[in-house]
Amino acid sequence: MDAPTKVRGALEAIGFAPTVTRRFDAYEGFVKVGKVSVKLEVEIPDYDFITRPIVRVLNEEALPNRLVAHMMEGAQLCYANPDTLLLDRYAPDRSIMAVIKQAEVTLSVLLHSNPTAEYMAEFASYWSTTRYHLIDDPRNNKSLVFGVCEFSVGPQCSIGGCTEKRLQSWTKDAGGKFKKFFSAPVVQAVGDIRPPPNTVNTFQGVVEWLEPQVHSSASLFDVAITGGKPFPALVVAAPNAIIGFQIERSNLIKQAEKKGFRKKALPALWKSKAGQLTLDRFKGTLATTDEITARNLDGTPPLKGKRIALIGAGTIGGYLARSLIQLGAGFDQRLLVIDQDTLQPENLGRHILGSKYLGRNKAKALAEALKADFPDVEVLAVSSPGQGSFARLNAYDIVVDTTGEETFSQALNAFAIASDVENRSFPPILHALIFGNGIAAQTYLSTRAPKKACYRCLKPDFTGDWRNSPVKPDAALAKLAIRACTYGTFTPFGVSASLSAAALASQHITDFFSDGYSGDLRTVQIDPTQSRSIPWKTVSQSKQCPACAADDTTTNIKRSSRT
Repeated sequence: MDAPTKVRGALEAIGFAPTVTRRFDAYEGFVKVGKVSVKLEVEIPDYDFITRPIVRVLNEEALPNRLVAHMMEGAQLCYANPDTLLLDRYAPDRSIMAVIKQAEVTLSVLLHSNPTAEYMAEFASYWSTTRYHLIDDPRNNKSLVFGVCEFSVGPQCSIGGCTEKRLQSWTKDAGGKFKKFFSAPVVQAVGDIRPPPNTVNTFQGVVEWLEPQVHSSASLFDVAITGGKPFPALVVAAPNAIIGFQIERSNLIKQAEKKGFRKKALPALWKSKAGQLTLDRFKGTLATTDEITARNLDGTPPLKGKRIALIGAGTIGGYLARSLIQLGAGFDQRLLVIDQDTLQPENLGRHILGSKYLGRNKAKALAEALKADFPDVEVLAVSSPGQGSFARLNAYDIVVDTTGEETFSQALNAFAIASDVENRSFPPILHALIFGNGIAAQTYLSTRAPKKACYRCLKPDFTGDWRNSPVKPDAALAKLAIRACTYGTFTPFGVSASLSAAALASQHITDFFSDGYSGDLRTVQIDPTQSRSIPWKTVSQSKQCPACAADDTTTNIKRSSRT
């Protein structure tokens, strides 16, 4: 029996009948919610249930209580969260009955309980479908400017911010141009915005409804009239919603403009005609840096305000830089990116940057790309060799080495040890490595604390093996791509290795700035047939290390003074 037949049989068994009023298969019928009969329409646009069945309430006006929550346009009932109601395509009859059951549960709350809390939580969606992305938090501003970021290619982005200058700067960094629509004053709600007693459609109605719910020493009429440009407007910031309105440019306003009303006379006109002036509603959604970075972390972004220096904007560094920014780096403190290389066609197969940046310095191109996606981030790009920037790294909280060049990492390690000896504080260094032809990735955080390994301790014998190599003894030797001198030799591996190394480093850095950090050496297997599992561990100093153990009487005394 096919899915449509099973669904039809299940619905007809409870009194639902097919209807031909919809584009897809649909059925009408009644369900009992307590003593109330609710007429529903169930439409099935997709028998795989990727798109959930649509449930509509057909007799809403005849119900004893107004449905003030979980209702969308077209009388659609929001009966369940798609993440919590899972429907099985292989049991379509049971799935459609689960939809009916969940609709009954939702209707029971709306008809027989107090649905105010649900309505308040969803209030913004009922208020308006017009959305502005707020790059500045209205709780920290007395007024906002609204407009659009216009791009030469692609859709526009409706945005709001504290000043027009701020929005112009933001859109320029994003690669667009700002066009202003209007400005509006901001008032703060006393608590959650509560539902209106009925539909609020006029200037007078919205003021009378909001005035008891907001902090304002002046009349909201005066606040909206004096602060709104070009017409009266207002933004209300509340814990459950950010909503606003502007007076519509109705026929009444057009007539006033045609008669040439003086500006001084307009406030009196707005007040006298407040019951006739209709609203252009909108809502705001936060697009602040805190919102962008913190929502995935359930708290303050761990890297916000951290001074991070990234050396190497190549195959690992590019992906890592973006991850660090999404974790808060570059906000409140700039992210330093150092790389002298230029992006070449052969890099595109495993680099985060694309053809647009060919021939550009990797560090500067990466900074530009990150700034376009995150206009509020501060990235300082240095296009000179990394070894020329060692002295400036003392000012950072952590240095990240993604060069993959052993000789460079050795030089950085030696400079850090020398700084320790001379009592010049040098930050911890995180080294990110890829082994073989992308069979494993490893990160090591060198704090150079007493008895802990420095970078060279991981491989004391320059021609020997790594002390904690993830490469199996019988693994195939790494293959090199030998090319002409002007192009250079490189180790072939897929972009998955770059992503794995960047992900490992990103988590390692985040953990370092979090409570309960442990595990200076971390490894991820990419090809388990060629690599071995290594648990997180702390690596001890090697007595054979020529970098940090060559002069125990001097070096270790200084190392032990580090905090």
